[in-house]
Amino acid sequence: MLVLSALLITAISGPMIAILDRPIGSYTIRSNKRRTIEQLPPNAELHMLTCIYDQENVPAILKLLDASHAPVAAYALHLVELTGRATPIIISHQRPRIATNHKHAQSSKPIVLAFKNYEKETSEHVQVHAFSVVSPYNIMYRDIVRLALEKKACLIIMPFHMRYNEVCDNTGTAYQIERMVNAAVQSHAPCTIGIFVDRGRHRNWAAAAAYSSALYAEPYRIMVIFLGGPDSREALTYANRMVGKRNVSMAVVRFVLSDDNNEDKREDDEAVEMFVANNLRRQNVVYNEVVVKDGLETVSAIRRLNDGNYDLWIVGRGREGRVSL
Repeated sequence: MLVLSALLITAISGPMIAILDRPIGSYTIRSNKRRTIEQLPPNAELHMLTCIYDQENVPAILKLLDASHAPVAAYALHLVELTGRATPIIISHQRPRIATNHKHAQSSKPIVLAFKNYEKETSEHVQVHAFSVVSPYNIMYRDIVRLALEKKACLIIMPFHMRYNEVCDNTGTAYQIERMVNAAVQSHAPCTIGIFVDRGRHRNWAAAAAYSSALYAEPYRIMVIFLGGPDSREALTYANRMVGKRNVSMAVVRFVLSDDNNEDKREDDEAVEMFVANNLRRQNVVYNEVVVKDGLETVSAIRRLNDGNYDLWIVGRGREGRVSL
């Protein structure tokens, strides 16, 4: 009877848990309820989640944070794969006693130190909160999304799944696990997503770990490509928060289709006019419009703009209604 009871309970509890527990549905948010940078007041604090797979991601992300002029609350998430049968956990490095005693937090120490050193030098506009997300990769997006909801983040930065040397060598080898995590976060994120492609211009890990001020004081050139739609408006709003930095120079290029009758055009015009009006007198901002007939001309024009001297390109994904950079 005991064996039969155990079998019956197991047979019933499995399907019941599967029916009642719907984690994907609970994290899915409709597009019109997503939190965006465009919704923030101009001088409000920007809450960002910056995800880090390994130390190679740190220097470029620190440079990106440094380019943000407005007050920023950065939540640095070191993503650590959970092996074995332990329970997934989120470790807050704001509590050193807990973080020190946890074995999975040891690998995050150099990354946390780099962000803390950076915060000490830039406390006037960036506050850093470091976490380690220890979880299996297939469900790691749940912890990222949950933290984004709890911290009221308007922007999540996810490193691109291909490494710098792989892009340069044209090997085409992708980190499939990181690609899976990025795709899952894009599908369920409650706010804007930025896929950050590092081309290796800021790979001095030793300088980043010790916070070398020379690494961040050098000129930083930004190119913003405005193609129209909610993604481009979000990209322009994010770029507008960078123009106040002394070492930042920015070029904004809007591509206008000769026969564009899209319903978003009015909102695009308003966003661009507001940006130009706010930065009309700034010498470090240049704005241009390019009229094109189709996508082929757009690609050709973008290639002509790429002179190799820009440190960051900000481009919206397209007219899909779901905001990402």
